[in-house]
Amino acid sequence: MLVLAPDAVVIGGGVARAGAVLLTAITRHLEGLTLTPPVVEFSGLAEDTVLTGALRLALDEVWGRLPV
Repeated sequence: MLVLAPDAVVIGGGVARAGAVLLTAITRHLEGLTLTPPVVEFSGLAEDTVLTGALRLALDEVWGRLPV
């Protein structure tokens, strides 16, 4: 954690179903590893994280090929 020093850790996908139990465990673990613990939260995309990323990648590829 000290190498990356993120301001936030965002949890997405199916693992987010664990809810508050997972959020609390990760938060407590990170408190012992960092001087300033990052915010730990669930992604607003829930289980659509991978699908949204794949769509974004496809759209970037298409838009990158269009003549300007």
